[in-house]
Amino acid sequence: QAIGNVAEQVAEQFEKTGRFEKNVWRDAAQALRFPFWDWAEERVVKEGLPPVLSDDEVTLSVGSEKVKVPNPLSYFKFKSIPTGFVNITDVTAYFAEWPRTVRYAPSNPNIWTSDTDALNKSLKKEAPSLRSRVALLFTLSDSTDTTKETARTYDEFSNHTVQSTNKLHYYTADSLEGIHDSVHNVVGGNGHMANPDYAGFDPIFFLHHCNVDRLYALWEYVYPKDIYIGNGTDYTFTQNTGTYALVYNQELLGQTELAPFRLPDGNYWTSDHSRYFDAEAYPKYYTYPEIVGIKVDQPATDEEREKYRHDLQKYYGLEGKNVIYYPTSTLNIRLANVPDHIVIGVQTPEFAFNGPYSVQVHYKAFNTEDIYVGSISVFARQHKTNCAACRRRRAGDSSIHGLIPVPSSIIEDVIEGAGLDVASLGADKAVGEIMEKLKKHLTAVIVDSNGKELGSAKGSTRQVAAHEALDTNFTPIITLASSSIQEAPRDGTNHPVKWANWVSHGEIFQPGLEDRGWKAGSGAVVA
Repeated sequence: QAIGNVAEQVAEQFEKTGRFEKNVWRDAAQALRFPFWDWAEERVVKEGLPPVLSDDEVTLSVGSEKVKVPNPLSYFKFKSIPTGFVNITDVTAYFAEWPRTVRYAPSNPNIWTSDTDALNKSLKKEAPSLRSRVALLFTLSDSTDTTKETARTYDEFSNHTVQSTNKLHYYTADSLEGIHDSVHNVVGGNGHMANPDYAGFDPIFFLHHCNVDRLYALWEYVYPKDIYIGNGTDYTFTQNTGTYALVYNQELLGQTELAPFRLPDGNYWTSDHSRYFDAEAYPKYYTYPEIVGIKVDQPATDEEREKYRHDLQKYYGLEGKNVIYYPTSTLNIRLANVPDHIVIGVQTPEFAFNGPYSVQVHYKAFNTEDIYVGSISVFARQHKTNCAACRRRRAGDSSIHGLIPVPSSIIEDVIEGAGLDVASLGADKAVGEIMEKLKKHLTAVIVDSNGKELGSAKGSTRQVAAHEALDTNFTPIITLASSSIQEAPRDGTNHPVKWANWVSHGEIFQPGLEDRGWKAGSGAVVA
């Protein structure tokens, strides 16, 4: 790998100075692997981005001296602006003029600094939802019943557009891809990281993607190996838009070549090469640090995999936090007739707004406090793009989906604020009352990478005048759904949370041709 080659060259230069202990830098270069940044770790909620990823300078110890040097993890400085870089006036991003990568930059072609305070404000706000969404990845079904479409579990985990079933379960699963998109948006702002054409130039791109790879490896480790099987055989996925190396609708197998990435022997990598870290897997020459007892390069039994799913759920904050409790002055009592788990499902057109955007959901508490719930991001290229696959997806009106978990504190506010005696209402009526009250207190806003409002909606049946309404081709479908926790065996061991008895509670903002609930913002297309 290129980074290893460069590290060895730098190590040799350091060794030649004679200022360091012999072989220290050579050994370090040999051991170097790409680092990862776990943006779903608990401390991100309070601390935001680690300073080593944002400070423009770092202090190094060189012998007895302290030397400040440019921080290669904070930004990348171009020798010259690459051909093809263009400014994006809609979000005031000056990619054709900024001489270095930026995050949350001023809307000025002559200023190329990153606003780390703005980044951290956005990241800390989104972090609780990101953590919950990651935890939910480990609640997906682990069924290997080959009479069912178990391949759907992998499909829902890996993609924000599902292939393996015609029935769209938009309220039962989130995807690692969708969470990945959200991190790009939250970290980049109007800068390089939030735009698919330029994200790879920001050094944090690689730490972000290494963490995505890590989460993928953890998920793969704690789920059965035959989770890709449906109806007794491997489910057939296709590359329906093709690539420069694959034809339209080509079948994707474990042995399908992943061009242009080559192995040392010159052959292409395949999915089978990239899976797993155990002794039987193709050698990766790296592994991941142990987390909650998990070592991905060691074998595990089915019982251990189940325990590890519980442990990962807990690590990413699921334990108890998505179960609705009734708070009293002395203790929390699990409340009868209230769902254990409530989610907001978002389905939105991929290419609605000529580039990246996000759908943000807020809750107006009964004391009028505005509470941020979470967002789903669309990491899309502009309409004028050289990406052929993007143009084909746009022509096919592609859409993405994601989930926003509703914190239990919000449901508690609904019950208390509305004075609902849910224990005496009966299960069906209690749930119905909670959902209707919740809908009326939810709002949503669509914003671009620079925070410009493209559309907004309020709960209940708000009518929007036709001349103010957002074009219905571009409005998201936002729904509510709930579930209960599947009963676990009472055997004294820790079992992962599994959801059961999903119920859809319909759309929140009722966008339709006759009942327009979405108002267009500045720069958006109206009906």
